[in-house]
Amino acid sequence: MISVEIYRDVAEQPDILEYMNNHDSLSVFQSRFYLDLCQRTEGQEGMLLVCRKDKEITGLLLAQLQNNFGKSLRKLASRALVIGGPVASSEDAESGNALIKSYIEFIKDKAVYTQIRCLFQNSYADKLFEGNGYTRNDHLNYVIDLKKGEEECWKKLHSKRRNEVRKAVKEGITFSEIDYKNESVDAYNVLKKIYGRAKLPLPGYEYFSTALEIMGNDGIFRIFGGYYEGKLVGVMYVLCFKGIVYDWYAGSYDEYLKKCPNDLITWEVIKWSILNNYSVFDFGGAGSPGKEYGVRDFKKKFGGDELNTGRYEIIHKPSVMKISKAGFRIWQKIQKVK
Repeated sequence: MISVEIYRDVAEQPDILEYMNNHDSLSVFQSRFYLDLCQRTEGQEGMLLVCRKDKEITGLLLAQLQNNFGKSLRKLASRALVIGGPVASSEDAESGNALIKSYIEFIKDKAVYTQIRCLFQNSYADKLFEGNGYTRNDHLNYVIDLKKGEEECWKKLHSKRRNEVRKAVKEGITFSEIDYKNESVDAYNVLKKIYGRAKLPLPGYEYFSTALEIMGNDGIFRIFGGYYEGKLVGVMYVLCFKGIVYDWYAGSYDEYLKKCPNDLITWEVIKWSILNNYSVFDFGGAGSPGKEYGVRDFKKKFGGDELNTGRYEIIHKPSVMKISKAGFRIWQKIQKVK
């Protein structure tokens, strides 16, 4: 007999924790740490769907319900994200389908739409999601095989990228993990400036301070910085989990970009990852192919393997979706005026 149950906290669920700990392909975005972060963040809600066959766990799906625009717009602005998709064997179509169908039934009245962001390429995902009403859109990512070692990874860098790393050093950019006690706010201010310029929503400072509280002691969440004359001018927030380092949030102040801090920070984090025996560096997405995207051009030149992991969407409330899109465009115009 197959069943699906929903949890918002797994601290007292030893069988689920054991499954999570022992499942090698489970990402940080499907972990108990990320579930806890979603639950403790204002404007978000985390939910974990667990599939069982005769009481044995055969798969799970972690979703986060997001609303970045306040309680008054909850019905218009709530979306759900599933990063990594369901965790279930590709040979176990029954469990995968049970998770997706149960999820749709649960979320359809809570979110305007759901987006599933896959982390790996696989034909199983196409069959599973499209068979349940999702639409696939191409989406790229780059991953670096760190097992090749520092020398080989350096050779893989585009010559322009190597030169810009060297330039950063000559310009006086230095690199280190930040002083969390004294520089966490400064690090967040870098992101705030970047996302404000791009007119994109960014979680509040409390989101990252909570992430540090949940994942900092275990070394899962780390913040690295680039400095010029002692000032923090660029950052990379990473999540380190089960052999993979995920580029979570990153960027530098505009006025220092000519000194190439982003190039140096990225390369130094790759070196740090190799030194600490991680096997993969995941750039966390590179946009849609065929559309100009400067971030993709930057990431591509670090020599990683290009993946078309795709993103899958299903609209739960089509009429509300139109209003939501129009509202987001208005919000962006307001941000531009600010």
